[in-house]
Amino acid sequence: MSSSDQSPSHNVFVYGSFQEPAVVGLILECTPVIVSAQLHGFHRYRLKGRLHPCIAPLETGVIDGKVLTGLTDAQLENLDMIEGDEYVRKTVEVLLTDTSEKMQVEAFIWANKDDPDMYGEWDFEEWKLLHMEKFIEASEKFIEWKKNPDGRSREEFAKFVEEDPPVAGKKMATSEQSPSYNVFVYGSFQEPAVVSLILEFTPVIVSAQLHGFHLYRLKGRLHPCIAPFESGLVNGKETSEKMEVEALIWANKVDPDMYGEWNFEEWKRLHMDKFIEASKKFIEWKKNPDSKTREEFEKFVHEDPPVTTMTSSNQSPSHNVFVYGSFQEPSVVNLILECDPVTISAQLHGYHLYRLKGRLHPCISPSENGLINGKILTGLTDAQLENLDMIEGDEYVRKTVEVVLTETSEKMQVETFVWANKDDPHLYGEWDFEEWKKLHMEKFIEASKKFIEWKKNPDGRSREEFVKFVEEDITAA
Repeated sequence: MSSSDQSPSHNVFVYGSFQEPAVVGLILECTPVIVSAQLHGFHRYRLKGRLHPCIAPLETGVIDGKVLTGLTDAQLENLDMIEGDEYVRKTVEVLLTDTSEKMQVEAFIWANKDDPDMYGEWDFEEWKLLHMEKFIEASEKFIEWKKNPDGRSREEFAKFVEEDPPVAGKKMATSEQSPSYNVFVYGSFQEPAVVSLILEFTPVIVSAQLHGFHLYRLKGRLHPCIAPFESGLVNGKETSEKMEVEALIWANKVDPDMYGEWNFEEWKRLHMDKFIEASKKFIEWKKNPDSKTREEFEKFVHEDPPVTTMTSSNQSPSHNVFVYGSFQEPSVVNLILECDPVTISAQLHGYHLYRLKGRLHPCISPSENGLINGKILTGLTDAQLENLDMIEGDEYVRKTVEVVLTETSEKMQVETFVWANKDDPHLYGEWDFEEWKKLHMEKFIEASKKFIEWKKNPDGRSREEFVKFVEEDITAA
C-alpha cells in the first residue's frame, strides 16, 4: 500500500467498466481490494454513442457497483484524467452489500444531469460481451499516452471509447409502421447477439422485473419458459415505474417437463453458441423456406443433453448442498460430480464470503450481518457428496444450515462447507465470483480434471498435489 507521504488513501465507488478487474489493473497498475456496494438515489444511464455509462441523481434509483479501496493520490489522478471534465467527483454514501454497513466514498457523477444523450439503463454483462475488448485496448492507449503524450491530446483516447456503433442498427419504426411494441424477454433474448440476429437490429433495452411468474427449465430444451407462480419473480433490475408490455407465456402451465430454475449465465456458458447458430438457421429459413418446415429449426434448439438421471433408490438419501465459490460454475460442477445437477439460487444469512491469501478459492465464516448469494446443488448421491468432501479437505467442516430460496423466499435446510478456523489470519476482504471466472477459472478447471484423474488412479500420489495446484495463486496486490 501507499507509504505515509502518499496518504490519505481514497475509496472510490465504480459502476461501469471499472468493475472489470482487467480494466482496473491497467488504469491503476495494480489490483486493489474490491468490495461490493450499492449506491441509492442515483440511476446508471447509457450514453448515446459511448461505450461507457454515467450516473445522475434519481430519487428511487439504486446502483450495484464496487468500491476500489486504498487508492493513492496518483491512482486517483489516473481516474480523474480518464473520466475527464464531463464527470464531477463527489463524496457519496454507499451501503456495503455483504455487511450492510454505510461507507463514505468518492464517485464520478455526470456533470450535466439534464443531458439529452442519457437514456435507458446501462448493462455490465452486455458491455463485457460486446465492448470490453475494445475498452481494454483503449485503456492501454490511455496509459501509453499518459506516460508519453508526445504532443497528442487526451481527446484521442476519448474519441476511441466514443466510437460506438449507433444505438440501433436501423432507424426506429416510422409512423406508417406503428404501433410499436414493448416485449418483456427472460431467456435467450436477453442476449444482445441473439436479439440482433432475430430482429436484424438492436433495439433499446430496459431491465425490468416480472412478479407472479417463475422461470422454469424445460426438459430437453435449450430455452426456458415462464408460468404463473404466486410468489414468483423473474429476475431483472428493479425499477420503480410500472409498464404494460407483452410477454410469451408457456401455454401448458402444468407441463410435467417444467422443472427447477433456468439460469441465464449457465445458458451463456454452455448453450449460447449453439443457440446463435440456431437463430441464424431460423433467419435463413424465414427468408427462404424452400419446402423446409419450422420444425427443423425447432428440432435444432431442442437437442439439449438430457437432464441428469436422478439417483436410484439404493443411492438414497440424496443431498442438497449450498455452494458459494467455484462450484457455482457449471463446468466445474460437471467435472467434479460427473453430472449436471439441478441448481437453485439461494441466500445464506449470517456468513461472509472471504478471500484466502494465496488461494484461488474462497471460504465462508460466521458474520452476524453477512449475506452470501450462491447456488444449491440438489439431489446429490453419497458418492457425489464424497467427491465434494474430498476436494474441500480437512480445512472445511460440512454443516447443516438454513438458506432462503431467491425466487420463492422459502427456507430450506441444506449442507454447506464452512471454514474450520474462523480466526484464520489468511481470511480477508470479499471474494468475487465474476473476477474468479475472468482470472482463475481456466486454472481451476484444469485442477478439477487433475483431481478426478487422481481420485480414479492415485498411483501413489497424495491429495496434496491437487491442493498445491489450486494454491499457486498470484500474490494479491
